[in-house]
Amino acid sequence: MAKVADGIRYAERVVAGEIVAGEFVRLACQRFLDDLKYGEERGIYFSEPRAQHILNFYKFVPHVKGALAGQPIELMDWHVFILINIFGFVIPLVNEETGEVVMRSDGSGRPVMVRRFRTAYNEVARKNAKSTLSSGIGLYMTGADGEGGAEVYSAATTRDQARIVFEDAKNMVRKARSTLGRLFDFNKLAIYQEQSASKFEPLSSDANNLDGLNIHCAIIDELHAHKTRDVWDVLETATGARLQSLLFGITTAGFNKEGICYEQRDYAIKVLRGYNSDVEGAVKDDSYFAIIYTLDEGDDPFDETVWQKANPGLGICKRWDDLRRLAKKAKEQVSARVNFFTKKVTSRRNNSATCPDFFSNQMKEKDFFLVRRFCFFWKVLAVFIICVLHCVLQKRVINHMALNKLSDKKLRSLLGRRSERQETIADGNGLSVRVSKYGCVSFVFFYRLAGRETAPIWLTLGKYPDLSLKSAREMRDQCRTWLAEGRDPRIQIKIEREATLQPVTVREALEYWLDNYAMDKRRGAEHIRQCFGKHIYPVIGHVPLSDCSISMWIKCFDKIKKVAPVQAGALLRISKQALKFCRVRKYAISHEIDDLEVCDVGKKSARRSRVLTDDEIRDLWRSINTDYDNHELSYENRIILRFLVVFGCRLSEVLLSSWVEWDFDKKLWRVPADHSKNGREIIRPIPDGMFNWLVTLKKITGNKENVIGFDMRQCTASVTIGKTWKRMKHSEKWTAHDMRRVFATKLSDHGFEHNVVEQLLGHTLGGVAGVYNRSQYMDRKKEAMNWWYDYLNKQISGDSNDSNSYA
Repeated sequence: MAKVADGIRYAERVVAGEIVAGEFVRLACQRFLDDLKYGEERGIYFSEPRAQHILNFYKFVPHVKGALAGQPIELMDWHVFILINIFGFVIPLVNEETGEVVMRSDGSGRPVMVRRFRTAYNEVARKNAKSTLSSGIGLYMTGADGEGGAEVYSAATTRDQARIVFEDAKNMVRKARSTLGRLFDFNKLAIYQEQSASKFEPLSSDANNLDGLNIHCAIIDELHAHKTRDVWDVLETATGARLQSLLFGITTAGFNKEGICYEQRDYAIKVLRGYNSDVEGAVKDDSYFAIIYTLDEGDDPFDETVWQKANPGLGICKRWDDLRRLAKKAKEQVSARVNFFTKKVTSRRNNSATCPDFFSNQMKEKDFFLVRRFCFFWKVLAVFIICVLHCVLQKRVINHMALNKLSDKKLRSLLGRRSERQETIADGNGLSVRVSKYGCVSFVFFYRLAGRETAPIWLTLGKYPDLSLKSAREMRDQCRTWLAEGRDPRIQIKIEREATLQPVTVREALEYWLDNYAMDKRRGAEHIRQCFGKHIYPVIGHVPLSDCSISMWIKCFDKIKKVAPVQAGALLRISKQALKFCRVRKYAISHEIDDLEVCDVGKKSARRSRVLTDDEIRDLWRSINTDYDNHELSYENRIILRFLVVFGCRLSEVLLSSWVEWDFDKKLWRVPADHSKNGREIIRPIPDGMFNWLVTLKKITGNKENVIGFDMRQCTASVTIGKTWKRMKHSEKWTAHDMRRVFATKLSDHGFEHNVVEQLLGHTLGGVAGVYNRSQYMDRKKEAMNWWYDYLNKQISGDSNDSNSYA
């Protein structure tokens, strides 16, 4: 696992010259080391726990592509260096109105610390795991940074580019169900965390639709592709309401010296060169992190010894032989040099990509004239293309000025009419008909995804007359609505057609809920699956969900009601929850059973009031303490029931318990929050009389995953224990859960306080007490547990006279 020390050692090795690095990387490392040593003089502190926290988070982040897909990511040293810089340095929070440092509210007298860096510029060549780094930061800022309602966005010039980082992050969550899957949920449009109301979404560069955001983290991928600074400015201003927001830009090199990328690069260089000097043009900005992996001025891009300056992952995530192959190609082909210089070694040269300034020493004279002729050819071709497009677009604009200019009469006249060339006739608002040489008429919709910067798209809607003119116009209006919502009509039409051809069945919808929600977040999911398979799937499981009417659902539930009315009501509640989950996720839509209530299809389970008598408690406790199997209780049931009777705990708490929960020094059982029903830790004292038995049990089961020493599903344990009353010949049925009622009743009858009993049961206190009262009543709980254990033993010893009062 990556450590903070790895990043510090990386900086030291770069400064010492042990690692091949360019000027700007050396400056970034020297700045880091100086800030570690002298930063506190300027109010800048390095928090190793904060830096280590994000490194620890990455151990749960898996690879999503290639041979290592699914395996945890091992951060490279340069990754670690960037992460500990951005997340490790902190400064005290200052009240802007008073100018005073804001102090923590816990009375410790320490200031509130926030992250130092608010903006980060990172430049590195392609295939050095940029997206992996960015995706992990996006997930961390969404759900592990402790920010409520965090809004994290991946922005780029096109939505497809923005989705690269987003899709990597989504696949990380998908492949790490047991870790990241507990923190995040996702759908096609967003990764979200319901507990903190946080989300992670992709954004395209339509700056007009970016206003109104409240950004905690914005990740701008391939910044060099942004021709204007609109997106950067909008995102930067949208972070002002957050105390420690982050604007994270990451890019390869580019040639556009007028864009925002070159501005940020120029500013980053000024910050790196001016952090400890007062040279002309230098900038001191402690909130701006910068690192630029690129060749130094005068370096030969074809020299292998300098490639690592632009490729810190060379030899790890990027292959030497691949870079050598591309270098050889670039030497031989002028047109291949552009991509090699900018994307592979991040070398920024002249805007004339084919005539870099270092060619004067390396090119032969005939190569130089070849390049000039090559450039002249492309200039002439570009002028010709612009002229042609101008004429075509001017005609198209005139045609689009009219709306709904087509008619059925006109379309019928075009059918079957042969011509020498294909013809396109506009109807308006992007809808046109394309008439082939042979008279075939098709409706097409013309649009661009992100304005004039992107290529035009001609989407075929259908053929006339199979698709009527009215229907085509309705589809056009729907496509325009999708575009306004930032969705691609091509994808939406494909989704709708797939849904029509392959509709989601009732079984698939319920299974989708089980696989994506219940298996991780609901106990007894397998039992629910069995109930679905027994009662619902055979009747309506094959029916498409959209075609399954309320009468079909009622018929299914009525069939269940005849044999198990309580189960019918329970399955209705579960089915409603499952279909709501599918609706929220846009997997399938159905509202048929929304208005059904339990009383319509079955009945609610009756509230139980069973409390065992003293004679029944005596029989049960005697059987539990028997050292051999008997016809009443097996060995497994004796162990489980001992915990249930003594601690009044839930069956699931026993089955999930491991020895790490048991503190033998303090004689406490700490049930973790994720094992308790209310999501809070439950602390129960261990009775003195039971301590030696637990020590003996640990010697037997200490090497097992759980305390009881064997695996048993909750439903199995509940059924087998639920039959014990018959074997013991008790007059009335009791269940494992009834042991909690016996426990609570006996303690309350003896005079122990309500709050003490409720905490032992693991209940949440109601009203004001539940909000402000954080006492654990440990002494009284200890007295209660010892009294209860003594009471049980007195039942089988024959001394039921309660002479020792704990109350």
